[in-house]
Amino acid sequence: MSGDDSSRPSDRGKTFAELCSTHKGMLFRFLLPFAAVPSERDDMLQEVFKRYLEQPKGTIRNDAAWLIETAKHVCQERWALQRRNSRHIDGDTRCDEVELELVSKLPHPEEVAEAAWAKREITLALDAVQLDQQHRAVLFLIVDGVSEKEVARERGLSVHQVRRYLRNALVNLRDWFGKHGERDSR
Repeated sequence: MSGDDSSRPSDRGKTFAELCSTHKGMLFRFLLPFAAVPSERDDMLQEVFKRYLEQPKGTIRNDAAWLIETAKHVCQERWALQRRNSRHIDGDTRCDEVELELVSKLPHPEEVAEAAWAKREITLALDAVQLDQQHRAVLFLIVDGVSEKEVARERGLSVHQVRRYLRNALVNLRDWFGKHGERDSR
C-alpha cells in the first residue's frame, strides 16, 4: 500500500474516491439545512472527508454512520464558533440579525435623494409663499410619513384642523408652482 491517502481503502476495500462518490449525496442532503450558502456546505463536506482520511486504518466499522456522525460534529463546531463570534444585544438577539433587519427596512438611496430634493423644493416654495410655522410643521410631518392622527396629537390639534392646514399648504404650494414652475437648481 502506498502512502497516498487519496487511494486508502476503507475497511470494506473501497478506495477513498469510491467512498466519496458513494456517500457525497447523502452528506450533501444532511448538511443542506445547516449551511447558509452552498460554499459553506462544501467546506463542511470537505472537513468531514478530511477527518475520514485522518483516521487510523481499521478504526471505522461503518463508513456511512461514521460520516454522518462526523458531519453532525462539524455542524455543531461551526455553530459554536459562529455563536462565539457573534455579538449579542441581549440573551437572545444577535447584533447581526438586528442589523440585517434594520438594513432591509432602509429606503433605497435614490428614494432618499428624491425625498431630500422634494423637501428642498418645498422649503424654497414655502419661503416664497410665506406659510406660517403651523402650516409648515403639519406639511413636513405628513411628508415624513406621520399619520394625521399622530400629527394632531403632537401639535395639539384636531384631525380636522390638521387636514385643513395640510390642504391650505398644498393649495398655496400648487398655486406657487403653477406660477413659477419647478426651480431648476439641481
